Amino acid sequence: MRTLFKNGQKELYGISLILVIFGLLLIILNTQVLTGVLQIIGYALCALGAILIIYFLFRRGNTFLSTLVIGILCVIIGYFFARDPATILSMSSTLIGLVLIVNGILHMRTSLHYHDYYFPQWKGALIYGILVILVGVVFIMRPMASLMWILRFSGAALVVEGMAIAYGTHSFSSHLKQNPQFIEGEFTEKSDKKEKKEI
Repeated sequence: MRTLFKNGQKELYGISLILVIFGLLLIILNTQVLTGVLQIIGYALCALGAILIIYFLFRRGNTFLSTLVIGILCVIIGYFFARDPATILSMSSTLIGLVLIVNGILHMRTSLHYHDYYFPQWKGALIYGILVILVGVVFIMRPMASLMWILRFSGAALVVEGMAIAYGTHSFSSHLKQNPQFIEGEFTEKSDKKEKKEI
């Protein structure tokens, strides 16, 4: 039991460390680094697509049409990633903005539905919908700046999550050290002895 707990503790600390590191990377990264990463991904996709196409041509008896289709798609996507990564980043932020605007409109419609049924919290839902739409508009108007904000917020969330996991694991470990009867069945044995004495 003690060994199992220690192994689980190490895994949780490892997950915590990975989350914190990845979160810090998201906070530190800027658009130049991201465009470079996208270019590398683009070149890798082009190479993979070329390999799949060559494999389809020369391994005629062991390949299917899907191999060719996937290879062509990899080359096309990789080409756009490598040629203009900044546009890809801008498009992703714009797409998020559109999703937020649609979501905000749906919230506004829901708030008006609440108003029809005299639900007292309809104003809060309406204000929330308007705020979501405004955020979506900002994402569309300033896509690169909005993308950096998303990355930093996500990175901060991952850092907090990693620290929370580490703190919870440490607190639970300290609790078990202060109460060793919970480990290796000692708690059950003591409970049985107390029951025998009472009898």
